[in-house]
Amino acid sequence: MTKLDVMPDASEIVHYDRPDIPLYIRMGTLSHYPEYKALCHWHEDFEVIRIYDGEMDYFIGGKNIHMEAGDCLFVNSRQMHYGYSSKKKECHFLCVLISPAILTGSRQLFDENIAPLMKNGNFPFIHITKEDAEITTFQHLLDKTYHLKENKSNYEIHVMSVLLELVLKLTEREPATEDFKPESSLLVTHRKMVAYISSHFDDEISLNDIAGSASVSRATCCRIFKKYDQLSPIEFLTIYRLNVSADLLTRTDESISLIAGKCGFNSVSYYSKLFLEHYGCQPHKYRNLAIISSENASKHLL
Repeated sequence: MTKLDVMPDASEIVHYDRPDIPLYIRMGTLSHYPEYKALCHWHEDFEVIRIYDGEMDYFIGGKNIHMEAGDCLFVNSRQMHYGYSSKKKECHFLCVLISPAILTGSRQLFDENIAPLMKNGNFPFIHITKEDAEITTFQHLLDKTYHLKENKSNYEIHVMSVLLELVLKLTEREPATEDFKPESSLLVTHRKMVAYISSHFDDEISLNDIAGSASVSRATCCRIFKKYDQLSPIEFLTIYRLNVSADLLTRTDESISLIAGKCGFNSVSYYSKLFLEHYGCQPHKYRNLAIISSENASKHLL
């Protein structure tokens, strides 16, 4: 079985800019995802989003928020989340992922400053809007992060100092006034089923298998996926497979038939048909357009 993008607990394996340095800094577009929606996932890294153009809705741990151009968002470690557009409209954004472990080389400083943020139940996320007095500070720090990556050799050490400043500013903020509750039983069940799909997407799995992974009925399984993903379990599985295949198309030179097989599609023609339906083009064209799309997205940096 090929495990491509997830750890055993179904947390996402982040493909960092350099394998040995846990930093990820990329411009992105919602149109990159089928139906303008990323799939629900989580990872150990802190995630920071800056919207440059358009709007984006964001699901985090059972709560939905709306983001507009100029907004910034901090997502804490191990929070289930995804971005989407319910209206299927384009959004250009910057996404930065950083491993909490590399923010300081001192265990004591980590335990005193970073670990409390990761464990704080009042901080599943922080939405920083234009009404926030420090919005320009956060915008500047994220803009600087991207500029350093694009324009400076050996940028990582410089980026680290900027991101450390950003995270420390977040730790200084007052706890959220809303009382965020621990994950509900439904969300825990959802996490188990997503974990099962993430670990078995390249196998032949059924609705019974997905429901059985969390010891719930087929009806309950469908209800939970509809509640949190606006998809059926099988639709989630299909789009998950397509997402992994799209990532492989852009990161590797493997043949389309090999990628289709790795992602659980027994027929290349069926895979290509589904890919066209969800991405609007054939896999080979998607691969050819990937670099151009990335370059165009970077032009939206203000």
